[in-house]
Amino acid sequence: MVAADNKGRVAVVWSDTTSGVTQPDIYASVGINNLDANSSAIDLTNTKGISKHPHLSIVGNTMFVVWEEIEGKNSLVKVTSLSLDKIPTHPSVGVDQVKVNGHK
Repeated sequence: MVAADNKGRVAVVWSDTTSGVTQPDIYASVGINNLDANSSAIDLTNTKGISKHPHLSIVGNTMFVVWEEIEGKNSLVKVTSLSLDKIPTHPSVGVDQVKVNGHK
């Protein structure tokens, strides 16, 4: 899921199995200045449950993320927020399409 605002910020959230396929977490990354710089991946959930189906919105200087959390037999809707003021970023990594396609 991707959201953008008129300040040149682009946010992405996804369900990720880095912590294990049986307990996926919701991660986010935020780009500023029209993706000139990006934050590192941020683990928003880090729970023992199954976090899936994230959605996000940027309102003012805050990113809101909603997702489904499966805890045992319970299916819950959870929400968190993240301030986008002064979020730590680093330069974006350019992707060389020729290398990606295996031609180099």
